[in-house]
Amino acid sequence: MKRHKNRPASVSLTPNTSLKVALWLLSECRASTLPVIDQGQYLGVVLKEDLLKYAPSPANTLSQWEYPDLLENILISEENLVRQIPEVGIQTTTENVLDAMRSGQSNVVAMVEDGRLFQLINWQDVLDQMKPQATTC
Repeated sequence: MKRHKNRPASVSLTPNTSLKVALWLLSECRASTLPVIDQGQYLGVVLKEDLLKYAPSPANTLSQWEYPDLLENILISEENLVRQIPEVGIQTTTENVLDAMRSGQSNVVAMVEDGRLFQLINWQDVLDQMKPQATTC
């Protein structure tokens, strides 16, 4: 499967990233998944759905000013928010990516080689890869 060439450089987190920063990056990048990298080694991903459990809610008793301070002091590694997702090698085929998604029941697959993350592949990437190339007559 070809690497996505038009995608901007990936933003990543470290295990010591605070929940406040992780939530902000997910919002800024309009992402649903961010990779976690420690000293160049891929560890897993953090999902937006997991982080939103920590987002402010009208049901809590904290003021809007107390919540950011609380989130700043909680690290993603402390809350066990780093998830493992299916992995494929950099020379994989689209069919292997689909098999990994299906067997891992995941919408995202990590393209990893020797512990180094090259790309997160989602359904949109797979559909783009399968789209027939336009030809002119």
